[in-house]
Amino acid sequence: MKNYICAIVVIYHPDIERLNALLVATIAMVDRLVIVDNGSDLDIREELLIELQEKGLLTYLLMDNNIGLAAGLNQGITWAMENNFTHVLLLDQDSIPQENMVKNLLLAADKIESDGINLAAVGSKHFDPRTGYISSFDQPKIKSFGLENDKESSYYEVGYLQSSGALISIKTLNILGLMDTGLFIHHIDQEWCLRASDRGFKSFGVSNALMEHIVGDKVVRIWLGYWRDIHLHSPARHYFAFRNSILLYKRKYIPFTWKIADIARLLFMFVFYSLFIPPRLNHASMMFRGLWDGILGKTGGL
Repeated sequence: MKNYICAIVVIYHPDIERLNALLVATIAMVDRLVIVDNGSDLDIREELLIELQEKGLLTYLLMDNNIGLAAGLNQGITWAMENNFTHVLLLDQDSIPQENMVKNLLLAADKIESDGINLAAVGSKHFDPRTGYISSFDQPKIKSFGLENDKESSYYEVGYLQSSGALISIKTLNILGLMDTGLFIHHIDQEWCLRASDRGFKSFGVSNALMEHIVGDKVVRIWLGYWRDIHLHSPARHYFAFRNSILLYKRKYIPFTWKIADIARLLFMFVFYSLFIPPRLNHASMMFRGLWDGILGKTGGL
């Protein structure tokens, strides 16, 4: 059966130049692209959007307000389900797929499923054009599966994937469910993959599927025994990081090892942002607020 792939991009006040680059790169690789605009007041008369809509390559869904990343993705996924697509490709507004990314994701997905594995999702490697950093799936304790014994086209079983650059089949979404809208913007991808893992589905990173991807507002370089790039986020984003972590700690299907690693990450975030990154008081305040709201079980936006 032919695969029909629908790419979904949730936008909120995007950089128009990067959005246009995303559109041009993605349209060439998929059957339809759905933009879910979370009330960003983007001028839908922008020339490229009109051209792609007229060609039947793009669907534009305008929300009345910012409903969050998870709900925005679900809007696009639901549209794809209703229009008989077989797969969805999830993308952030700052992501630009590179040549053959979708083709290589699909090849890996077909191979994995033909081996009788319950596949949750396959995802791409990311590189940040600001630093030149390229993510890697080839890590200790991660099982690798070669495609034709070619290391460059290997795929690796991972605990979870970032949502941007992830390819998921509609049949899998029908079994596992959509994204958790209560999380709004943070830990959405991790929660979905860990939920899938709890039900016996596996996620894989694909080494020869590459995507340009910008994380955070900017990057600083610090020495922690070695030089490390830290992607900086806003105080509001830290609210969701702390709140949603607490929400996930309460769920039985979230592995204990993930919770321990996440606690260490949050402790580092709190010390680093509260002491070194202005506005320090605002960062600390939003983290404490997120911690408290997580304990209270609050979901949704701010």
